[in-house]
Amino acid sequence: MPEVKYRTPSYRHHKASGQAIVSIYGRDYYLGLNGSAASREKYDQLIAEWYATKILPPSSEESREAERQDMQI
Repeated sequence: MPEVKYRTPSYRHHKASGQAIVSIYGRDYYLGLNGSAASREKYDQLIAEWYATKILPPSSEESREAERQDMQI
């Protein structure tokens, strides 16, 4: 099974509003004026929370063990 790699959500410019935006788990967060120190600080805070709560998929060995247990039923 291929290893899943996560990308850090990117800091982007929302052209229509002129604000910075980041999408995390499909939800858009408006951060304030694009390029401002306040928007970068808000972005850093959201990314830190995302890293802290991110649930990683089980390792390949854990998934194999789970499959073996399911087969023994």
